[in-house]
Amino acid sequence: MKIQLQLYILAVLASVSGAKVAAAKSQHGQQPEADQAVVKFVGDLKYSVFCKAVVTDNVNLLDKSILRQVGKIADSPRLVLQKVTADSGILCNGKTLQEFAKLRQAESVQRYLDGA
Repeated sequence: MKIQLQLYILAVLASVSGAKVAAAKSQHGQQPEADQAVVKFVGDLKYSVFCKAVVTDNVNLLDKSILRQVGKIADSPRLVLQKVTADSGILCNGKTLQEFAKLRQAESVQRYLDGA
């Protein structure tokens, strides 16, 4: 059975100058710190961690997310990465992971995706 990995994520960002990172803490009654952007994930949250990795520019999170999907969507980390980065793969805010990383200026994640 072919797994459809369409994920539409709406990233609602607070306008914070030069802010990089962070998922909203408000879910737990905490206010986000002043230097953090507030991000809200909607849609198929099962794969939202890939978009979160881009928003936070966290290669370790991206790598762990890929490893967790081995055996579920593909047989190896390399194949998982190919599937989630394909044009028909995961979309964050309507963009592919590569496009979203470029848009978010997630340089570490961009280098990781370019090297794969």
